[in-house]
Amino acid sequence: MKITKRRVFALVLSSLIPLAVFILGMIFAFANAIVNFSFSISFFILPVIALAILATLIFLNIKALPKTILVILLLIIFIFVHLFSFFLCKFETIKHYTNDSVQTHYQEDTTKSDLMPTLEEIGTSEEIEYYDYLSMFAVYFTCDSDVLICRYSKEDYLSQKSYITESFSFQKEPFSADGYICEPSVQIDDYNFNFLSVNDYSDELIYPKRLVAIAYNDTTQEIVYLSFCDDDLDYTRDLKDFLLTDCGLKHIL
Repeated sequence: MKITKRRVFALVLSSLIPLAVFILGMIFAFANAIVNFSFSISFFILPVIALAILATLIFLNIKALPKTILVILLLIIFIFVHLFSFFLCKFETIKHYTNDSVQTHYQEDTTKSDLMPTLEEIGTSEEIEYYDYLSMFAVYFTCDSDVLICRYSKEDYLSQKSYITESFSFQKEPFSADGYICEPSVQIDDYNFNFLSVNDYSDELIYPKRLVAIAYNDTTQEIVYLSFCDDDLDYTRDLKDFLLTDCGLKHIL
């Protein structure tokens, strides 16, 4: 295996596409993208494998024409495999805001449900966090989740719970879609989630496409407000998994 300027130039030239994909993945990762397994395969693992094979091919002692054909075929295969994996990739982004920055971004977010409380309606909180979660699958199918987490003093926590009980109507009957029945109350660690009534808020909510849930955590004196929207979702088998995966809470709580 002999290293020459021509071979190095050929390696650099043929590596432009895999390197561009790798760099694009890094940019996405630093721009609020969640690096999950499918994302890693599409943007990191496949380019590294392609680069390794390209380097091996270029530095092999074989004739120039067969080598060139093999390199071109490899790049074509890489492009098609990457596009296919990207099409099937679950692309997730999450934006996180705290305290003062919440006011601007939360109020400007037009994707959240109108049933989500205004900042004036959340009472006197000691700390507030806002998460904007977006998930995209197969390029076309998207779901959006907005999560507001408020921490209170003991007195304000009890007061806000009382306000929520008086202000909102919660789902009492189990949800049902495509033969799957789910209870409207879900426990995740110390958080007890309850969904708003899809019957009483039928203009805003439809199960399971558009939902709003409120959770209490008596241990940390936190209240979580969550809205979810995915107009392509027809059913869910388990609401706990739905909250953790579809709503992105596994990245938040």
